[in-house]
Amino acid sequence: MRGVARFGSIILGVVLVFGGTAAFASTGLYDQTGKNTSTSNLDGTTVSITPSSFNAASGQCVIYAVLLPDFSSSRQLETGVVGCNNANIDGTCSSGYAFSESFNGSNYSCGQGNAFTIGSANTALIERSSGTTTVWGATDGSYASQSGFGATDSIPGIAWGEATGGSVCPSSPHSVAFASWKKFINSSGWSYVTSAPTYHGHQDFPTSPCWTIGSLSSTGDFNAS
Repeated sequence: MRGVARFGSIILGVVLVFGGTAAFASTGLYDQTGKNTSTSNLDGTTVSITPSSFNAASGQCVIYAVLLPDFSSSRQLETGVVGCNNANIDGTCSSGYAFSESFNGSNYSCGQGNAFTIGSANTALIERSSGTTTVWGATDGSYASQSGFGATDSIPGIAWGEATGGSVCPSSPHSVAFASWKKFINSSGWSYVTSAPTYHGHQDFPTSPCWTIGSLSSTGDFNAS
C-alpha cells in the first residue's frame, strides 16, 4: 500500500507512470471503503471478487481486495485485483492483473499474478502459516508472504474497494461483487463473515466515499458500487 500502515490509514505504494518512467505518487489522496470483520483475532480470510468496472481517474489505481492488517506490529498482507490509469502498484503490479502485496513495517512489495477478466470471479486468500508469525496471500497466480505478525495481536479482516492516487473518485461505474467471504481462526477453522460494519479508511476525495456498500448476507456476500 502507500506509507506506514495504521488503522484508518492503510496506504498502497502506487506509482505514477509518465512516458515509460515511474515516479512515486505525491498526492497522498485515497478512498478506502468496504467492510471490516467484527472479530479481530483472525488467522486468515478469503473472498471471491468479481469486478464489474474500475474507471480509475488519471494517475490512479482502483483496487478490489481483501487484507489482514496487524496494526500493533505494523505488518500487512493484501491480495485482489487492480485496474489503473497511468499508474501501477509499487512499480511491479500492473493494471488488469491479480496482485498480492506485503508490508514489513517499512516497505511494500507487490507480486503480480495472471490477467483477470471483467465479470469473472477471482478467489483471494490470506492465511497464517500454522504456528508461525508468517502470513501469506494469493490471488490467481499472485503470491506474497510476510513474517512478523504477532501471535496475540488484534488482526481484523477487511474487504474493500480502494482508489489511490489522483484527485477525484473513479468515474462511474466502479463496482465489484464480493462473495463467500470467510474468516479463519486456528482454534475453530473457517466460517462465513456474517457481521461486519462498513469500514471507512482514508476518505480524501471531494466526493468521498467513492463506494456505496451493500448489506452483508449470511453467506458473506456484499456489493460495492
